[in-house]
Amino acid sequence: MPGAWQLHRRAGEGWSDLYAFLETPAQPVDFLVANHFTSTWPPSTFVRSPTAQRSTPDARHVLRGRSYTRRYGDVSTTRELDDSAALALLRDVIGLDVTAEEVRVALAEAPG
Repeated sequence: MPGAWQLHRRAGEGWSDLYAFLETPAQPVDFLVANHFTSTWPPSTFVRSPTAQRSTPDARHVLRGRSYTRRYGDVSTTRELDDSAALALLRDVIGLDVTAEEVRVALAEAPG
């Protein structure tokens, strides 16, 4: 995207785009529409499964439902987590201040 700020991640010999944005002014309605769409449209990944992500200098950490993926360059590992492992990941790696009850409720209907 020409003229955009971009966040990339190392992917093997090259780079992969994660996010891009422009410095063009946006109105609150622009965010409201985008948020409404991603949080209410049934096929949206964010509706189908709780998602938390964090990029660190070491890796990209992605929790979708109970499925945790850690990516470092071309190496990707995925495993399923129980509630207590998901809680530890959300607190210690992703940096969210969540309770065990919040995790239990969020993952109660998660796929996997």
